[in-house]
Order: sequence, then C-alpha cells, then structure tokens
Amino acid sequence: MMPETFLPKGSLRWLIALIAIALFGALAQAQELPRVEGLHATAFTHDSITVSWDAMPGAKFYLLFLKGQGWEFATVDTSFTFTGLKPEKKYNIRVRYLDEAANAFGKMSRKISVRTKKYIPPAPALPVVDISIRASWVDSCYEPVSQGYAIDFDPVPNAVEYHIQIQAGPKNVIDSPDWFKCIRFVPDPGVTLTIHVDAVNASGDNIASGSISVTNPAN
Repeated sequence: MMPETFLPKGSLRWLIALIAIALFGALAQAQELPRVEGLHATAFTHDSITVSWDAMPGAKFYLLFLKGQGWEFATVDTSFTFTGLKPEKKYNIRVRYLDEAANAFGKMSRKISVRTKKYIPPAPALPVVDISIRASWVDSCYEPVSQGYAIDFDPVPNAVEYHIQIQAGPKNVIDSPDWFKCIRFVPDPGVTLTIHVDAVNASGDNIASGSISVTNPAN
C-alpha cells in the first residue's frame, strides 16, 4: 500500500483540476484558431470522393473526418481522395488543421455532404475478329521505279479507320482500305518485316486486327 504521506489528502482533486485547466486552455486556444474554409468536392465516382480546401497559413498538416470512420486521414496537401466507398451513399466530410506554432488544432470546417454515384458495370469487351491481309512485292509503288509492298485486305464492317504499323516503325492512319494501296518501306534485301493492321470503330474501339510477315527480295 502506498504511504499516505506520498499522496496528500485531496491531491487527486487537485490533479483533476489541473488536467481540466490544461484541457480547457487547449480547447480555448483551438477555438481562437480560424477554421478551414473552402472545403468542396472536386470529383466523385461510385467508390471515391475527392475534396479540396483553402490553404491555412502555418498549417503543419490537415486532418480529415469521414462520418462513420472518424479522424483517420491526414495530409500535408490541400486536397484528398477518399477511396473504397460504397455506391449511392451520402458521406459527410470535414477537415481541420494543426497549427505548427500553436501546436493546437483549429476548429472543424463546415460540413459538406457528397453522395457517391451509382455503380455501372463496364461494358463487355467487343470481340476482335481477324483481318486477312495480303501483301505482294511490286516494282512500282505510287511512283515509277519505286519498289514496295502492295497491301490488300477486306473491309471490316463498322470500321471508320485503320491503323497500319510496320515492325516497330511509325504508325500510319487512313480513312478506308481504298486509300491504302502500297507500302514504300524497303529495308535491306532479305529482311523479314511484319505488317500489322487494326480496324477501329467510331467509338475508338479496336474491332479487328491482323498481321502478316513478308521477306524482301534478295536483289
């Protein structure tokens, strides 16, 4: 048992009073510090909300409150993205800051409420069909005495443009197969190259593709 002289009678009441005074002083100081202003949502999806706010001079960091999860998010930036949220649910959000000089928190910002969007499953990927490409060596490609490969392939339904790539070279874009007649791409004799064609619809989806390998004549 602790000796009575170690803990004078009534000292517990004095200790409680000192703690209360210290807490009251900290709370009073926090009440004097301004609140964070300008809190608003800049973007939100079915499972995330991005918010931003005005910078506070002297802020060491900001603490964010999300109803249901409490004060769990700290950042030194003036924006933050909550992730892993539930779709079509309203979330209340607040922010406060720690003043570095005063070593105390300012008042909480005003509350904003944001409802996440409805979850819409992504559309299934379109089936990609094969393009049958035909390539033949010709001695005149657009211009006389300009050798190259004459390229031909059947038009793809719903295609609005075709992307043609030769090996790892530049990508050429044309409006229709009728525009594309010949490739003047002639590396060293005997070299094998690959011609790749992608068909793209009006939405920018790749709906068909194909490739063919050809070898340049030896002479």
